[in-house]
Amino acid sequence: MGINWEMVLSVITIVVAIIALFQTSKQLKINNKQALFDRRLVAYLRIIELVELTKQNENHLEISKDSDNFFMTIPLHFSWFTNSPELEKIGSVIDAELGTTSHKRFLHQLAQLEKLSLEARLIFDKPDSDKLSQFVMSYKKFLFSMFQYQILFNHLQENMERWSWSYEEACQRLGVKEEQENVMKVATQLKQNYLVLTKCLPDIENQIKL
Repeated sequence: MGINWEMVLSVITIVVAIIALFQTSKQLKINNKQALFDRRLVAYLRIIELVELTKQNENHLEISKDSDNFFMTIPLHFSWFTNSPELEKIGSVIDAELGTTSHKRFLHQLAQLEKLSLEARLIFDKPDSDKLSQFVMSYKKFLFSMFQYQILFNHLQENMERWSWSYEEACQRLGVKEEQENVMKVATQLKQNYLVLTKCLPDIENQIKL
């Protein structure tokens, strides 16, 4: 009985196709793993920048109703919490008028932080992804709360001069105490999220390894 070369060639073709499919699948997995590694690494480095800033200024998150020094020096505190390569470009917004280039740059950076928060939630494994996301979002909210308060404080001074209001009267009319409470609430949340996140950083770093 002769060899059916047509069948042999068919079998060889099938085997080669299976091997090629296996290699393609393996390469896709490698590529996907590399892509995930790259995304996780970039996001992690950006978040660690925020973690370091929080670590350096952790004591400034202890704000109470009697913390007049904090509320009188918001621009200084804002500069401390934006003192990094990525955030330093928005440091000047605290003294800028609404609608200026600095203000638009600030809003863009806030949007980038919100995007980073969402990305962290999607590319890292739970429950660490939630901790990363919540920390970034609370950092964004803290920057925005300081910015909002400074705007209010500027209006406070303007209205005191314009209407001859006392400081106490201006605070009451403009809702300064309520805004201060919001800043304190956001600062407390940032510190809590920071402390929770720092405990799981080793586990997060293990997720990044190839």
